[in-house]
Amino acid sequence: MKNNRIALIGLGWLGMPLAQELQSKGYRLTVSSRNEEKLTYIKAQGWIPLNFNSLSTPNLSEKNTENLKDIQHVIITLPPSTFKENASLLKILLEKFDPSCQVIYTSSTGIYPNENRQYDESSVIETSSLLGDLEQKIKERSHYCILRLAGLIGPNRHPVKFLLKQETRENGAAVVNLIHQKDVIQAIVSCISQEKNQAIYNVCYPEHPTRAEYYNKAAQFYYQQEITFNRGEKGKIILGKKIEKERKFKYSNKITDFGDLI
Repeated sequence: MKNNRIALIGLGWLGMPLAQELQSKGYRLTVSSRNEEKLTYIKAQGWIPLNFNSLSTPNLSEKNTENLKDIQHVIITLPPSTFKENASLLKILLEKFDPSCQVIYTSSTGIYPNENRQYDESSVIETSSLLGDLEQKIKERSHYCILRLAGLIGPNRHPVKFLLKQETRENGAAVVNLIHQKDVIQAIVSCISQEKNQAIYNVCYPEHPTRAEYYNKAAQFYYQQEITFNRGEKGKIILGKKIEKERKFKYSNKITDFGDLI
């Protein structure tokens, strides 16, 4: 496979199955982590480990990043909750890659204001947020694909188990904006396998039941319980059609196929 080197920044709930999928397709991986145990695991898989902590130390940074020049794609899958602590290191890391390298960044639809309207990729975003700041840094590059992900669901991950613990639940009339882990992985693969350019895509399953409808079905499926919500407002609707039109991508995992999500 020509130009098959990929750097993956983040080996968590999304990054781990993504790494396995990319390896199965023949890509050679350089994978980052802060955790020594994970770095040992990365090496055992035949991947090149990149110690994320070393980036803040100049001499260690040069040693760890000297082999990054021929990387063709760098994929950033760090969760938004870690952006504050990682933002400065990510900016340092991006400078280590060749300008021709494509950056694929899993951003969030949380970048849109929380208003009662529909949002597509042309909508105004919260530029003053950490998400907006990092997106802007990535947009300075020649080749990028920013994927604004809706709420993530997948193996061992579903919001209903947290909602059941709450005494009051707000905004039952608001719609859900969700995406399955498997669809996110295929969206990332679609950005790798096609011509490099500058692109931004919302990645959100195109069905939007209300929170009350959706989470009641989930609670009944998993726990045989009903849950109640305060009605609230309709909230924002994320439109994710653009990626289907421009990439070889199709939403394939229904958000109502609960299966192994708990």
